[in-house]
Amino acid sequence: MASSDDGVFRRKDRKGFWIPWTDAQGQRCYRKTNARILAEARSMRASELLRVEQTKALGFAPPGKETFADVAARFLAYQKARLTAKAYERERGVIKEHLSRFFAGEIAAIRRADVQR
Repeated sequence: MASSDDGVFRRKDRKGFWIPWTDAQGQRCYRKTNARILAEARSMRASELLRVEQTKALGFAPPGKETFADVAARFLAYQKARLTAKAYERERGVIKEHLSRFFAGEIAAIRRADVQR
């Protein structure tokens, strides 16, 4: 692994830049970036470190850019192994046919009034 002092590195077996950081819970994290140049990868790492500092200062994670559809897809993949086929289809139907249509935007934009409607 080619490394520099700022933490950004390249792997020999894969293209692209990788950034490491320690999250707010003290867990070591690594992520491949889509940066084309080293300066861009350094900027991405700096933004991750800033997000961690904000999380520590606020006591909770600031809202991200995830949409309801992204989270719903991960949730359904998680639930598939835990439910019977019939229960999974029922849950998938509720999420895909009803909830995904109503909550079309980012999760951070969902408010209590939206849920109560």
